[in-house]
Amino acid sequence: MARFYQAILNGGTLDGVRLLSAKSVSEMLRIHTPGIVTGFTPGNGWGLGWCVVEKPQGVTRLLSPGTFGHGGAWGTQGWIDPNRGLVFVLMIQRQGFGNSDASDVRDSFTAAAVTAHGGSESAHAKFVEYHGYKQAVELTRGNVRAVLCPEVGGRPLEFSINGKSVLFLDDQEGRGKQAGNRP
Repeated sequence: MARFYQAILNGGTLDGVRLLSAKSVSEMLRIHTPGIVTGFTPGNGWGLGWCVVEKPQGVTRLLSPGTFGHGGAWGTQGWIDPNRGLVFVLMIQRQGFGNSDASDVRDSFTAAAVTAHGGSESAHAKFVEYHGYKQAVELTRGNVRAVLCPEVGGRPLEFSINGKSVLFLDDQEGRGKQAGNRP
């Protein structure tokens, strides 16, 4: 998904190969529903296959106008902020998640990504050293803590509730590797 989103962000090209015409991408991202309340969060319109943020607010408050994307039935979110050149991909597969488009999980994820991109911290997102990684991003919300590592493609290093992590991380595994490399 991230590579497909990168192609759309690039105006229809990926790795120097044109997959869609620039005109097709432009038409896909043009709002075709002006003045109509659309989507599952306020301030959006619909392009062709994409929800487009017109007036950022609520969970989209940190995104730029013109950000586009969509959510999935079981919580997956994918959004592209062309102003910042960022692709947000949140892979969740959770039944009964409710309105994942307006969820606290999406809100915290967006805040963490924008915070990390800007190099600053917020009340729920900060940089920490974790398992030898100097710039891991710690997200907290109540009794939930997640630590993600931009140095290895945003990989989760910890996901814990009440201090008990549900992930296993070998102290030696992954250290020093670049995003996308596999052992």
